[in-house]
Amino acid sequence: MCGDGNVDADEACDGESLVGSTCMTEGYGAGTLLCGPDCKLFIDGCYTCGDGIVHMAEACDGSNFNGKSCQSLGYGGGSLVCAPNCKSIDTAGCTPLASCGNGVQEGAEQCDGAQLGGQTCISLGYDMGALGCTPSCTLDTSGCETLMCAGQGEFCIFDENNPQSNCCPAGVKDNILGICDFFICF
Repeated sequence: MCGDGNVDADEACDGESLVGSTCMTEGYGAGTLLCGPDCKLFIDGCYTCGDGIVHMAEACDGSNFNGKSCQSLGYGGGSLVCAPNCKSIDTAGCTPLASCGNGVQEGAEQCDGAQLGGQTCISLGYDMGALGCTPSCTLDTSGCETLMCAGQGEFCIFDENNPQSNCCPAGVKDNILGICDFFICF
């Protein structure tokens, strides 16, 4: 009779009595084997960490996170890592959600505060100026300038009172020295 604590011939277990059965004897690596109310072994608490299958007693197994991702756990992206014992998920490889205004360029932000993603006015095709960042984390080019001046090897208008006249300043349009001589910038 199932439930009387005695394992009868047609029962695999009864109550606390598992007749020497363990998760390991049932082919699993670890876990807790129980006896079900029908006197059959209840193996849902057993698992083998490393088999790629997320069992009831595991949070993850290898690269199988049972449908979870950094995004589903509230992060902006990145990679999850399964603990060696398959009992927990490490979120240290996840990146935070982008938060414009926190001074850290992240996600789809072009910039955030002083973090300009390595961009400058010159890298964006302007001749000079100060690149900024808007409150909505997009690049602000209002401080950038495109100069209308002659670069290295181009003709310049020479003015004795202004030796640079319309020659570009040094460093702009390949003008090395920023001086005008013989009507050619060099």
